[in-house]
Amino acid sequence: LPSSHYIGNYDEIAPLRHNQSMEVTSDAGLIAQAYLALGDRLFAKLRGEFALLIHDRREQVLLALRDVAGCRPLFFENAGDCLYVATEIRQILAGSGRPPRLNEECMVRFLLSPTFEGETNTMYAGVSRILSARTYRFPMSPPFQPGRSLYWSPPQEQALPAGGIPALTRQLRERLERAVARALPPDPFGVSLSGGLDSSTVWSLIVRRAQSGDACAAEGLPYSLVFPGLPCDESRYISSTARKTGVSGELIDAGAARPSAFLDRLSETLDTPVAGPTMYHIDLVAQKLRATGRRVMMTGLGGDEWMGGSVSYLKDDFWSGRVVGVLLDVFRLRLDLRIPRCRLLWNYVLAPAGGVRVLMRGFTPPPWLPSGYTRLYCELQTRLLCRSAHDSHARSELLRILGWLQGGTILEAIEQNAASYGVEIRHPLMDQDLIDFAFMTPAHAFYTGARKKQLLRLAMFDALAADVRERRWATTFESVLSGDRDLMAMAGADLERWQLVGKGLVETAKNCDLRAVMVNSDDEPTMLGYRMCAAEIFLRALQKPRQSI
Repeated sequence: LPSSHYIGNYDEIAPLRHNQSMEVTSDAGLIAQAYLALGDRLFAKLRGEFALLIHDRREQVLLALRDVAGCRPLFFENAGDCLYVATEIRQILAGSGRPPRLNEECMVRFLLSPTFEGETNTMYAGVSRILSARTYRFPMSPPFQPGRSLYWSPPQEQALPAGGIPALTRQLRERLERAVARALPPDPFGVSLSGGLDSSTVWSLIVRRAQSGDACAAEGLPYSLVFPGLPCDESRYISSTARKTGVSGELIDAGAARPSAFLDRLSETLDTPVAGPTMYHIDLVAQKLRATGRRVMMTGLGGDEWMGGSVSYLKDDFWSGRVVGVLLDVFRLRLDLRIPRCRLLWNYVLAPAGGVRVLMRGFTPPPWLPSGYTRLYCELQTRLLCRSAHDSHARSELLRILGWLQGGTILEAIEQNAASYGVEIRHPLMDQDLIDFAFMTPAHAFYTGARKKQLLRLAMFDALAADVRERRWATTFESVLSGDRDLMAMAGADLERWQLVGKGLVETAKNCDLRAVMVNSDDEPTMLGYRMCAAEIFLRALQKPRQSI
């Protein structure tokens, strides 16, 4: 049973072992013994982050699976007479001995939207992704065609508990505490503390455990990036958290760092182009952790996804007849959305399909997209609008987030980037119990008539600093692109010689000024421009020998 994992609920798994009298000292041994007792029913009981391979000699099959959120990567290539499975694509290529070939459709998907990156397909033709929350059963002889089955499905929404919002708040706090406890490593570790609600929640709960005598929690230390003089600087909230917890951590000055300076290294390290200009944040924190002798980094990733809530509940309530309640919420909610209330009423309540504006103007592909990929663009737009007739709008959004995480590459890239520094990354807020909670909780409860993440704010009321708890606006990092001269120089270079253009993935015909979509009116790189530069550098790096991490 080879694996890449941490399992946080061994205390729950150990009593289920097949042979209780056998002394088992390894993690793999515990999982193998539990699998002998439970079979596939074990997988839904595991809590943590994992990529597992199980060779079942009884049935002559190889089982491959990942955790529900897809935090740990796992890939495979069926070469006909041989099956390769690994946590890195470069390991697969090294095993098969064949040169990398670009999956051009996946690259176009990446340019259109990094949240749709091919699902089972990867950037490498012939290499597939093991989708999370599924069990792949490979026969032990050619042609190695796997059977697939879900070992977990999102639960259905339930009614509010008898105690209402206060009872729900207590349930969330208990799950948060349990998730953080499960993720604690036995050795010194760091927490990436941004000053936002999510990472502050993780760090505050760790400090609470340390104060109650948990020796593992006492080994933690926060590491924070600061951006002096930039709009994205969160020093104020980091300081507030330090005063509240009584622990000051390591401050890393990232103000002078530029995203472009990391693109070459990241493109040679990762199995996918760099999706956003904040990926280098992982570099800076991981470097510091390694320098201070810590090998595990915990993050707050998952808070936005599973505890943020969605104003789409207004649409569901409105069309269910709760008109008065919806109108009251529309005009009393303190929203992060910087739009007028009347427009909010139309966008999130009255527009029946949630995408009427798109339907009214039709699917107009961007001018840089070659005509051969128009169908792909329309398919992606349709997927954004479509939902099952059996699902509410709010549940559809959760399913979309889950699909993005399970079939996308963001979590995979973060894990791989940290691993390149010898640092293991853990996301406590991606715990399966919290994902279950997000699906089971009535959508309106996350706002509770007030604002985004209100339920989380209530659950952490006593643990968070007041100004952190009351934050209204989430920090954005577009400002780190401003003044990035290397990106601007690349965008101003001879674009006709780009590999993206040469391969027909980007259009530079008369009707498309490619530079105009890569920089804004102030001659600064746009997010699309950054993605195009990242994709181009990734294609160039693809021609070089790639070392396994």
